[in-house]
Amino acid sequence: MLFSKILDWKTQLMLIIPICALVSLIIISDLEKIRILARELSFEIIGMIILISFIRPFLGGLRSSYAYSPINYLSVNDATKGYVLSSFGSIFLPSAIGGDIFRIEHMKNCTQSTRKEALLVAALERFVGFLCLFILVLMISFLDLPYSVSTSFIIYSMVVVIVIITLIIVVFVMNNKESIFVKAIEYLKKYSTKKLLVGIFLYSLLFQFISLSVPVIVGYSIGGKSVAANIALMTPFIALFSTLPISIGGLGLREASYVGLGTLVGIDSEISLLVGLSLSISIIISGLPGFFIQKELFSIKENLSFKERNYEEV
Repeated sequence: MLFSKILDWKTQLMLIIPICALVSLIIISDLEKIRILARELSFEIIGMIILISFIRPFLGGLRSSYAYSPINYLSVNDATKGYVLSSFGSIFLPSAIGGDIFRIEHMKNCTQSTRKEALLVAALERFVGFLCLFILVLMISFLDLPYSVSTSFIIYSMVVVIVIITLIIVVFVMNNKESIFVKAIEYLKKYSTKKLLVGIFLYSLLFQFISLSVPVIVGYSIGGKSVAANIALMTPFIALFSTLPISIGGLGLREASYVGLGTLVGIDSEISLLVGLSLSISIIISGLPGFFIQKELFSIKENLSFKERNYEEV
């Protein structure tokens, strides 16, 4: 009863889902086999994962700085810090989108623009990022790789998913003026040019490709080319699914998705679990510097508030 008073039922659900998922995965998995597989990861592979974890915020910063340019100047350094804060926030807030709360506030403070303008940029980036996930699936499906499923089936599935998401957007999301899709359209109407949109799209495609390469690298290291190919095919779908606000940072949901889809294509659950954990760990590594940057976020906000008070007094 006391627990219910402290946390509302939605928050409880977002905590319970990943906990139950992780516990279930641990029960059905061979922990000794996972330990043996983890030991197969060389220092070079671990180094690549860490490197990608730090490159990810920089690539996001490049995209964010470019997308913000029609509104105000946002340096790549400040934009990169914003992405670190986003990764940091996603460790504690529902889905990957939850971390954008910190990034939006950081962009607003650094550019001294409005929160709405920062939200428009973040919404457009998320929207284009979603589109790039589908494009990546399409691109990967045309590669000559040893997939365990028919690529035609993947393409048909992707079309079905796009249709379903489009219907959801039209029926539910578009009626919500605060949704990322409405905000993305608002940005397009106010600031978009062909050159700007092409640049944002290319930055997004590169960002998603580099970010989602971690599970593929791990899959190749411990399972070979066939496992890596199938992991590459399912990862964009899982990345899209893990952004749903039904777990904290996608943790648990992401790993369960890899195990579930991996089973369908004949990948051992232990390999799938380790692959999913590698992506979760990489995202956490990207957000760890946010522990220090968050102090800067509040410091900037306090300085701005101080200047505003002095201006009012004058």
